[in-house]
Amino acid sequence: MIALLLIPIVSVYESPSSCPMSNCSEYPTCSPRKCCGNPNNGPVLGGIDLVDLYNCNIQLQQLQHQHQKEHTCVPKQGSKTLTAKPIELGGEYSFHFLNSSNMETFQSNPKKYAPGTGGFCAFSLTGFDDNGAGFWCACPSYNDGYAFVNGRLYFFLFSGARDAFLKHGNDSIAGVNKNWPELLQENNVDDFHCFNTDRLVPFGNSSDTSSDDPCNMMSCMTFIDCHDCHENVLPSYAVQHNAPAGWGNLTSQIIESDSEEFHKFIAPISESIYLSYTSTNGSYFNASDVAKSVGDGWTREHDLESHVQYGMRALFFSHAATQRVLVAFRGTDLNSSSVSGQADQCADSILWDATPRDKLPEYCNKFSNSTLDYLSNALQAVAKAHAVARLASYQFLYTGHSLGAGLASLVAIIRRYKLQDNSAVSVAVSSPPLVQVLQDREHIPASSISSELNFILGNKYDPVFHFSQIDDGGIGNSSTCTWIPDGKEPLACFICFNEPHPKQSSLSCLDCFHEEHIFAKYYYTLIPGPRPSCV
Repeated sequence: MIALLLIPIVSVYESPSSCPMSNCSEYPTCSPRKCCGNPNNGPVLGGIDLVDLYNCNIQLQQLQHQHQKEHTCVPKQGSKTLTAKPIELGGEYSFHFLNSSNMETFQSNPKKYAPGTGGFCAFSLTGFDDNGAGFWCACPSYNDGYAFVNGRLYFFLFSGARDAFLKHGNDSIAGVNKNWPELLQENNVDDFHCFNTDRLVPFGNSSDTSSDDPCNMMSCMTFIDCHDCHENVLPSYAVQHNAPAGWGNLTSQIIESDSEEFHKFIAPISESIYLSYTSTNGSYFNASDVAKSVGDGWTREHDLESHVQYGMRALFFSHAATQRVLVAFRGTDLNSSSVSGQADQCADSILWDATPRDKLPEYCNKFSNSTLDYLSNALQAVAKAHAVARLASYQFLYTGHSLGAGLASLVAIIRRYKLQDNSAVSVAVSSPPLVQVLQDREHIPASSISSELNFILGNKYDPVFHFSQIDDGGIGNSSTCTWIPDGKEPLACFICFNEPHPKQSSLSCLDCFHEEHIFAKYYYTLIPGPRPSCV
């Protein structure tokens, strides 16, 4: 929250209504320039012992200078029974420590041990961050979340930000020395009187620590939604939406609509999924589709696309007249001889089957853990889109086919459950099972899946759609709509569905998959035809 220091004895924290407006338009995405941390929201940086971390890094430098075996310094959380509130740092911010000796050391010279840029992500203040300088989140509980430079601890949102900070060396420090005072002046507060208490990935709440990049934006998405640029900043920092008109009542448009209304509704969704395959790098790429959008009034948000050779892909489209955003995640590239297909299939196995890295095909070793964490990457891409001030009042609908359908459904559910983004909805085509991923990876109950907000459409003979409904947990309480193709059930599908112990990897199921699951079947035959029946 905003920190006002008119004279030393004035409180450094004011109520949310005192947070002035900030101009988001000068940045590609909205950077939270308001406000300093609220001292009442907890200790600085989650209570890590800054003296312990400082001293460890001093010792580490000595060992490295002596060419001794290198070790790492991991931030450790202090005890709330050992708390200091030094007047030199405003007298209101709490700092926790592991022992009384560290607390006394800190109190003797608090400015020496205080975190650079108040414990907010220091890379944001260097001038090299395209998002602009601001009070960005930090991930203080991991050794990848900080750097020790020139006798000062700097903290970062993720290891990539830290690495970029270190790469620019003295230029980073020069940028911080210029931009941090300007940001403080804008908030009417002095240095050492503005610290990070709430914009951080809390201890125990970051993503899977087995990842090579455990610090990511997931726990900080609330600060990438541009709410800090408005006067309605909430002390809880939870994104609270009253669902806008946007996409309206999905039940009436999907389940209760007649054929004409259904086809009008589904047309841009179908087109966005098609383009997610044909206008992104991969085996289905068609250069003529790169500039295409999904219909009249729709704008393709090219700036939000990531044109990588492999990895998670998503397209974004906006419709100003209805204040809608359509996000389409691409499904799996089935060409396992291509780098795009290999990455997709490795990510598939990790996300849906929880396959350990050492059990994956050898070609998966070329990809980092963070590259193959498609769900986190999808959430971060969506967070970036929510940060665009122009789209702040729009309602987002997530869609996709196959792998993309699963990502779309999970993103909508996770944003509702963890960020209170109650307007998040999904309409997906043939999604894999959702419940196990939600429960095991995200610790989200199956009850978070809503029949009014999560819709899955599929072909009766599509094995992915078929097994997702009968697997334990499956797609939970999602509403389903089923197309029944003309003619007899394909023999391969009949055998697949009726095997004593059916497996999607069996020859019959694979034949059924290639015949009935591919999106071309939906795009050219099922979706333009009679509307599906829904339950």
